[in-house]
Amino acid sequence: MEFNLATILILFGVLLLGWVIGFLDANLRTAKKIKAAETQAQIQIEAARARSLSAEAQAKEPAIKAMAGNNLLRLWAGPGQEVHLELDDQPADRRNLTPDQRRRLIARLASMRPWLEGGASAPVQPPPAASAAASSTPLTAKEAPPAPPSASIVAQINNILQSKLIGTPLEKRGVRLQESSSGGVMVFVGLKIYDGVDAVPDPEVQAIIRQAVAAWEKALH
Repeated sequence: MEFNLATILILFGVLLLGWVIGFLDANLRTAKKIKAAETQAQIQIEAARARSLSAEAQAKEPAIKAMAGNNLLRLWAGPGQEVHLELDDQPADRRNLTPDQRRRLIARLASMRPWLEGGASAPVQPPPAASAAASSTPLTAKEAPPAPPSASIVAQINNILQSKLIGTPLEKRGVRLQESSSGGVMVFVGLKIYDGVDAVPDPEVQAIIRQAVAAWEKALH
């Protein structure tokens, strides 16, 4: 009888131990499933957020590109109101401008002339005098002719260039500068036309034009 009771107790203990192990294993599996579900949900939330941000960025990008275009010239003020300059998306230090940056800056400023000149209002013309008054009043002095318009930057540099060409082998080659309709610089060498100084294949012509530019810059200071 004692043997049978011990056997029953052992079997009961084994069953109880198996139930405890099964219970713990089931809880562990359930916890893992819950953790995996939470992780998967977090991944999906982050993916949805990333897709939303990407869609917003793609929606804004065409508008930004349309507004931005090519950044030829940009000025802005820093925290201390110091002025900063960018040429073709590259920072330019006013204290250390390279000759190429200086030439490009002059070309950009020259291209802005149509905006400056287009905004100036035409002078108001006085009404014509009556014919009777004109016939009875003798003219005592001739009217002063209107002042000629100020020469553009390109025209000023061209004047310096023409003075430098005198007495040189390039004098008879018809080298001259002219401002284009867009405000750029056209270089004439005889019957040939080049878009900008750098497009001229003759190094001597390039050199004398740059000398004229340097002389014009020096005259500003």
